[in-house]
Parts: sequence; C-alpha cells; structure tokens
Amino acid sequence: MHPYSIALFISSFAAGATALIALSRRQVRSARFVVLQMAGLFIWSFTYAFYWLAEQPTEKLFWLDATYLGVVVVPTAFFCFSLEYTGYGGLLTRRAFMFLGIEPTLASIFMWTDRWHGLFFAGKRTAMSSTILDGGPVFWAHVVYSYSLLLIATILLVWTFMRSPRLFRRQTGAMLVGAFLPWLANLVGLLKISPLVGIDLTPIAFTLTGITITVSLLGYRLFEIVPVARHLLVENMGDGIIVLDNNDRIVDINKAALYFADPAAGSPIGMSMETVFASRSKSITAYGNVSDARFELILDDISPRVLDVRITPLYLQDKRQGRMIVWHDITDRKEMEMQLREANRKLHRQISETKRLEAQLRVQAIRDPLTNLFNRRYLAETLPRELARAERERSSLGVAIFDIDNFKAINDTYGHPAGDRVLQAVSAMLQQNTRRQDIACRYGGDEFVVIIPKTSLEVTRKRAEEWQAALLKEPAPINGTKLQITISIGIAAYPGHGKTVDSLLRAADKALYDAKDAGRDQIKIFQDQLIVE
Repeated sequence: MHPYSIALFISSFAAGATALIALSRRQVRSARFVVLQMAGLFIWSFTYAFYWLAEQPTEKLFWLDATYLGVVVVPTAFFCFSLEYTGYGGLLTRRAFMFLGIEPTLASIFMWTDRWHGLFFAGKRTAMSSTILDGGPVFWAHVVYSYSLLLIATILLVWTFMRSPRLFRRQTGAMLVGAFLPWLANLVGLLKISPLVGIDLTPIAFTLTGITITVSLLGYRLFEIVPVARHLLVENMGDGIIVLDNNDRIVDINKAALYFADPAAGSPIGMSMETVFASRSKSITAYGNVSDARFELILDDISPRVLDVRITPLYLQDKRQGRMIVWHDITDRKEMEMQLREANRKLHRQISETKRLEAQLRVQAIRDPLTNLFNRRYLAETLPRELARAERERSSLGVAIFDIDNFKAINDTYGHPAGDRVLQAVSAMLQQNTRRQDIACRYGGDEFVVIIPKTSLEVTRKRAEEWQAALLKEPAPINGTKLQITISIGIAAYPGHGKTVDSLLRAADKALYDAKDAGRDQIKIFQDQLIVE
C-alpha cells in the first residue's frame, strides 16, 4: 500500500470521527457546519487515498475527479461555521444557503462535464497529475471563490480573537490555529518545500483543522460557550458590564458601561478603571479594591442615576483571573418606589381620615350633640348588656332618672338658648361626678338617665345627692345672672325593682314622678315591689 494513501486514510477516518462527535452536538447550529465540513473532508481524503492506490490512468482520473465531491463543500462549510461562531450566523438565511450552494454545484457540473467543453481543466492535466494547479476559467473562478471564503473566515476569526476577553481567547486561538493550517499547507505546496513530493497537503491540513475543532469541542466546550453569546447578548444588554484582570485593567466592556466612561479616555481595552472612569472617580472607582459585593450606587455628578452594582470574582481552573462588575440602572424603579411610597402615605392619610370620620359618625350616632352625653339610642343598646352582665355576675345595677325642675319656665323666661346652656351645665356636672363605668345619657328634652353598675340603692342615692349638691354649688350663668338649678331624681335598682329594661326604667320613672309630687328637688326610691315584667 502506498504510504501516501495510508496518511490519507488516517486523515479521512479522523475527519469522520470528528463529524460523529460534532453530530452529537447537532442541536447547536454551528456544530452542523462542522459535520458538513468534516463530511466533505472525509470524501476528499478517502477518494484521494484511492487515487494513490489506483494503477490505471483512467482509475486515477476518476478518483481525482471524485475528490471534488468533497473539495467544493469544505470552504463553504468552514465559511458558514466561522460566521456562526463569530456572531454573524443571522446572515445565514435560507436564501443565503441557496446562494452559497450555487458555486459548488456549478463547479462540480463543469468539472464532470469538462470533456465536452474544456472550461474547467482546459486540457492542462494529465493522468499522472496528483495535484491540479492550473486549468481553465471555471477552475480559476472556483479557486478565487474558495480562497475568498477561506480568507473572509480567517479574518473573522482574527477579529473575534482580538475582541474576545481573555477568558475566551484560548478557545478562539485554537480556532485560529486550525484556520491557518490550510494556508500553511498551500504555502508549502507553492514554495515546493513539502517533504511529501507530489501530494496535495490541503485535505490533511483541513483534517488537522477538524481535529483542532474537536479539541476545542471537548476541551473548551466550543459549541456550548462561544463568543457569539458575548456579541449578541452582552453588547445589546442594557446592563453595564466590565471585566477586569488581576491588575484592574479592562479586558472587556459593553456599550452600556461605556455610557458612563470618560469620553476623553479613548479605547478602554487594556486601560485601568481609574483612567476610563476618571469623571466617576468618586463613585464607580471607589470600589476598585472590592472583589465580591453588591450595593446601590447613586451617581449625581453628570445625571442623577441609581445603579444596582454587583462585583464578582472570575475564576478559571480554580485560579482567579479578575473581576466582573455588572450594574443595572434602577433609577426608574427607585422613582416608582418613591411614587408608590407617596401613594401609600396618601392612602394611609385617607384611611386615617376615613377612620376619624367613621369614629366621628359613631360618636354622633351615640352622642347627644348639645350635651355630649350618650343619647337614647346608646342607652337602648347598652342597658340590656349591663343587665345581662349584672345577672351573670350576680351584682346590682342602679338606674337614676331625673329632670330639671321648672325647665319650661326657664325656656319661657330666658329663652331657648338659655335653656340649652342649662342643659349643658347639667351635662358638665354629670361628666364630672360620674365614674368611667357609669353611663350618663340624655333621655330626651330635660330628662337624663344614669346607669350605675355594681352599686346598691344606698350608694345610688348618695350619688344622686352629690349631683344635687354640685348643682347647688355651681349656679348656671344665664344672661348675666346666676340661676339656681334643681333636679328631681327617681331611683330603681336591679334586681329588686325590675329584671328587664322596660320594667327597670318604668320603676325609676315612677320614682321620679313621686319626687315631683313631693315638691321637686327631691330624691325618691321606687317603693312598690310589684313590677310587671
């Protein structure tokens, strides 16, 4: 077996293995182009190996022509892979694929039909030519087209390498090594310094490119972490991102972060943060030595902004490579939070005002507006509860009903405003001479009811005497004169004089009439023991 064919068979099997490995990652679009490229190289190397095994000239020409089934595929596939890898995969539309397929198809047709038109080989090859270095116009058009694709692909990889952060450069560097191998093989062939005389090293070089991609695939997870993520994602992010090396020099920065940079700093890559962010020296650069932190940063030296900043260390193989600073502009969120807090304060004020008004309405519902004592409605709500409590606790409950003596005469003599002032004076006296647990109510007109829990008849009578004394001590000022006020009081008690609201109030009211009949300014305790329940 010819030694060249052995090398080419090894090259073809290496290409096939690479294709199978890439095929396992076929869910990633760039891997599909590697599969196509390696499939073309497999055909190229495999058929070229049979060329060296063939003995008859016709056989040699057949196998040499068969290599073109792979030759026309490899440059296009490598070009598509480079576009996808460097972040320009969006250009590879369905129409673009159809356009890229035109030249390989036409080149193959012209090559296989050359015997009829001579446009491809132009009669410049012989059966013993192991390489095709000259031909007709279609041949040279194919050469220019193929090398143009390879040149563009190589330039894209060089450009990506120069723009890549240090963390990605090993990966991109491996790709560059693979890209330059075919160029090196062609240079060796043109200079005729190849140790393998008469053999085209290009398929072997491209296979080494495939092996390089395989190493990147397995070692650097090429199809899982590629610079396209940085190009498409990081550059278009609204968040600012800065990657620093261990010397705090910028190795990567996106457009959002450049917004806050000093315009006079120039290209930031390789420069220190202090230089690039000189105008922010009191803000961003103040955290230059912080390796792991999260904080809010207020920038007010150019335009008021609030940033949520996160600083994290970057490690590669357990060795710290630098730091990454990421910030998110939360100015709008802070303004919304302030607006929300203000809305909450207004809401709380409204709720407090509503509660105040509700309390006021509640007071108005249970209080007499003239005297500020409890009204008859409150008495109807409260007296049943007090009776139930007295029954539950087996205690007594005193009820006193009184009205103002000769109140009609006061209204007729001094007028209704004077009568109102008399009612207010009696109300003030009750508020000063009742306990907190006592319930003083204006029952209607000049009539008042006082409920005195846990009090015997004797104590209730004593309290009534105190009310009379207090009124005697403090005459009411009416129209510049002191008007002496007297009251007639009727007293009843639970359970002796009644066990229901109605019976107890009737007993106290009966005692009040007895006091009036006795000449007014009197205190009477209900005497009849028979009360209709």
